[in-house]
Amino acid sequence: MQIAWRCIHLSWFYFLGEESLADKDKKFIIDILNNHSKVLLEHFGKQPLNEFNHQSHGALAMLYVGTLFPQMEQSESLINTSIKILEHHINHAFYKDGGNVEQMFGYYPFEAHIFRDAYLLCKSNNVKPPQGIEELLIKMQKFITSVQQPNCTVPPVNDSF
Repeated sequence: MQIAWRCIHLSWFYFLGEESLADKDKKFIIDILNNHSKVLLEHFGKQPLNEFNHQSHGALAMLYVGTLFPQMEQSESLINTSIKILEHHINHAFYKDGGNVEQMFGYYPFEAHIFRDAYLLCKSNNVKPPQGIEELLIKMQKFITSVQQPNCTVPPVNDSF
């Protein structure tokens, strides 16, 4: 999970600071992302598909690196593996109303961001989005709206039962 976070944040750091980074710093970041993405492919890419948010988060990190750094040798594998994982989650990790089968409601906004970012990355980088993602995003928006308070806030719920 930590490697997935690092990949996402380093991708943002790279592109937000690209004009100010020296070539050696860009190479340093790309080398880290290259190594980290190989670990993601080895761990999340080879584990059995499940319905837990760690796996979908790993898939998002693979999608970030694969789409934003197409010069990497494993770019295509990162994209294909992430799409496969995300499609599994779209089809199996959520109830028909959009609620998550993990029933960890404190994670719900986190899960919504995973699929939002995946959709935006695909659309912005000419990658076919995971099948069913638009419908899931609509369900997620409706689900979040249904649990909000009258003042439009959602009460914080931690990840314990």
